[in-house]
Amino acid sequence: TNPDTEEITGETYGPLKVLCEQEVIQQFSRNSLIIRPGVIVGPYDPTDRFTYWVNRISQGGDVAAPGNPDQPVQFIDGHDLAEWILLLLDKQTTGVFNAIGFNEPITMGSMLETCSTVSQSNANFIWLLEKFLLDNNVAPWKEMPIWLPVESEGGLGHIDNVRATEAGLTFRLLHTTVSDTLKWINEERQADAPWKAGITRDRERQLLEMYSK
Repeated sequence: TNPDTEEITGETYGPLKVLCEQEVIQQFSRNSLIIRPGVIVGPYDPTDRFTYWVNRISQGGDVAAPGNPDQPVQFIDGHDLAEWILLLLDKQTTGVFNAIGFNEPITMGSMLETCSTVSQSNANFIWLLEKFLLDNNVAPWKEMPIWLPVESEGGLGHIDNVRATEAGLTFRLLHTTVSDTLKWINEERQADAPWKAGITRDRERQLLEMYSK
């Protein structure tokens, strides 16, 4: 990617981030701190990627779930990230860190089940095969947040966070993150605010009907 690139797309986003890191290291050498947080979740998340699942599952009923429930997923609660950054700054820590969860693997299935447990919903997960989703033009990451097809996953869900945990990064329980997010949805998020990620209920019903035939 050319450093003069100004248009941010799916193809240029990652390479431009790398160029930014390289520039920081070149200018500040060993005095730099570079944090790669991945997907940040929790209350006030403007992307709705994780929030969609918490909200949709709390409503119960048949829920369209993507691909393989055993597919690993990684993200980080914004509270954990903020607390850790302050710790690093206080210690004047330098280096490059992958700030992403968790200590123990979390799968798409366990994430959705935790959302159901916390919200005490009657959600029934219908796991739609990856090929079915792609054949029906269901947009990974956008319509099915946190999910990417296996062939295009590119290592997501398997990112090494050892250096970060050794530098003091800790993770609250997924149960806590879901609970905090649900509380925010119910008490503070505007009821009529448009959702920036996830499928509509009509689209979900259509997919489930097609899948059952």
